[in-house]
Amino acid sequence: MSDTWINGAALSIRRPDGHIEVVVNTKHAVGGVIPAKLFAQMVAATKSAGRGQILSQRPNFVPVTPALKREELVGRIRDRAEAYPGSREWTEARKYEQDLEAFDRTHPEVCAQISADRAARTAVGVATTLKMAD
Repeated sequence: MSDTWINGAALSIRRPDGHIEVVVNTKHAVGGVIPAKLFAQMVAATKSAGRGQILSQRPNFVPVTPALKREELVGRIRDRAEAYPGSREWTEARKYEQDLEAFDRTHPEVCAQISADRAARTAVGVATTLKMAD
């Protein structure tokens, strides 16, 4: 897993007042780039609407936090939860479980935050239940 991932395309737009704004488009980007034909249509539509001039596009790189890395590992394990023992998916799940254990050993702060968040949610639930019982 890398330290960043691509989430849409970042468009640099010169607005009519002259300032440059960066807008992220996640709907049309494929691999961080809006296909050329669609991009040309977007440039023309933005200009004709008087919303400015699209100057460029680039992949929108988003940092991957340790918590997000852990979530990804957990998701990969869940995706293989019903794999037949001995299958490729089952073997992958065992590998991801080992990766998760290693991750948790090296990132105790992430585990501590997960526990704290869970305790806070539980406390809110208990308080709400007790309040309803009054």
